[in-house]
Amino acid sequence: MKIILPVVFLFFCSVVSGQGIVFTEGTLSEVLAKAKKENKLVFIDCYTTWCGPCKWLSANVFTNKKAGDIYNERFINYKMDMEKGEGKDVRTKYSVAAYPTLLFLDGYGNMQHRAVGAMDTAAFVKLADIASDTTQNFGSYLKKYLGGNKEPEFLASFAKISYQAYYPFDIEEYFKTQTDEQLSSEINFNLIELYNPPVSSRAYKVLITNRPAFYKSVGTYRTDFRVKTILLKQVYANEKNIDLQNLQPFLMPLVKQFNISDSVQVSLKTEMDYHLNRSRDWARYVTIAKQLYEKFGSAAMTANEWTQYCEAIVMNYGTIESSEKMLKDFVEYGAGSDALQYKYLLIKAWMLSKENKEYSALVTQAKEAAAKENITDAQFEKLKKNYFPE
Repeated sequence: MKIILPVVFLFFCSVVSGQGIVFTEGTLSEVLAKAKKENKLVFIDCYTTWCGPCKWLSANVFTNKKAGDIYNERFINYKMDMEKGEGKDVRTKYSVAAYPTLLFLDGYGNMQHRAVGAMDTAAFVKLADIASDTTQNFGSYLKKYLGGNKEPEFLASFAKISYQAYYPFDIEEYFKTQTDEQLSSEINFNLIELYNPPVSSRAYKVLITNRPAFYKSVGTYRTDFRVKTILLKQVYANEKNIDLQNLQPFLMPLVKQFNISDSVQVSLKTEMDYHLNRSRDWARYVTIAKQLYEKFGSAAMTANEWTQYCEAIVMNYGTIESSEKMLKDFVEYGAGSDALQYKYLLIKAWMLSKENKEYSALVTQAKEAAAKENITDAQFEKLKKNYFPE
């Protein structure tokens, strides 16, 4: 009996470790003391009982053997409910505002790294490598920042890692180091994308008034999408106080202050995006498109924007009566283009189907065109079902 008991105990431990991450019990101070003694970092799963992604992570990633082997070897693992006991203090001390937050502390309680949100096992394992790297983890950047490093290149890197770590950083501190011309670079556009500076900011003024430069660095679609996204951020913040059936009295003054030649188009297309993604008011969506079309013709929107509009009609509005001329003109407008040809053909096929005419030949052509644009058969079939539900 004296021999069997330790064997059983060792077998039990190996099964536990093989099943995934082993979380240590006790108080945070006890866990930190253990980490200090073993010269390890503490990994803390900051969760709440109502957080769906937290539950998914616990059930699908923490139980993974590979994740368990790595985290059990490198870290002292600990779980804390951010709404109970010590969790409330941790939430305040480390500015935990989203769940799950994955914290990595040294034995003295100094934050070395953090990440926010659920992730798959591969990303979670990679996170262990980043958190353990004292030259690249968030803690190393934070130490340099608090130590006074305000070099533009460093601030750009710190801004990016702060965003990823859900750590509050005033992006204007970095943007102030950049000229208007420098702000038009791809690196700075990436930061504009991450931080969505307000319409009142200098960065947004440069973005909306200097779009040709951004078109060259990051492309038309990303630039125009960001211009509208930041405007919509203003709409979302004021939804309780504005007429959501007609956003133009709110949007137009915001856009006109920049004295751009296409302020009407930008304002109307921004409202279209609001109804496409938020209100689902298709009647208003079509009305705005007609206003744009009647005033500016096919040039009112880019090929990508027209495609988005047509697909919204196909998949949501379900009728061509109020948009028939626009749809036909768009198909003709896109006929000579190599890009998106498969979508032009699908839209044309859909219009024929609405007229009870034969359209299968066009669908076959669309599939062939899609293959030339590296669209797989599976992707095409999924798209086709949106146009022609069985």
